[in-house]
Amino acid sequence: MPLLTLFLLIPIAALAVLYSLFFGGAGAAGGYLAWETAPDLFTYALLLLALLLTADSIIHPALFNMWRYGLNRTLPGYAKQAVKILVDSGLIYGAAHTVGGVHLQGYVSALSLAVLYHGVLWMGSGMVARINKKTA
Repeated sequence: MPLLTLFLLIPIAALAVLYSLFFGGAGAAGGYLAWETAPDLFTYALLLLALLLTADSIIHPALFNMWRYGLNRTLPGYAKQAVKILVDSGLIYGAAHTVGGVHLQGYVSALSLAVLYHGVLWMGSGMVARINKKTA
């Protein structure tokens, strides 16, 4: 069991280090995000990673299923992306207020970070789809 836990924690910690290095190299991340110490940023990155993984696996599907069963129709694709961005920006904003040494300018900053996060996700999924198309 401890080995299985390490398989889960090592990638999460590695992604948190990359996140803190990205924002650590950017100074104050363009004025959106400010932090007092590097451990505060690392803690924020771990919390944010856990929250976004939870949102992608539990919160987003639950919201879309409630919409589908409540209104007896599915949510259009672009509306799903808008809901994901709004939920994730709320999580980013809440996580920044939970960790003591991390300061976010406001909800618009959280929304901008969520759009950046989803832009990276869309580019990554587009590259994977293109690679899969070339190999098939």
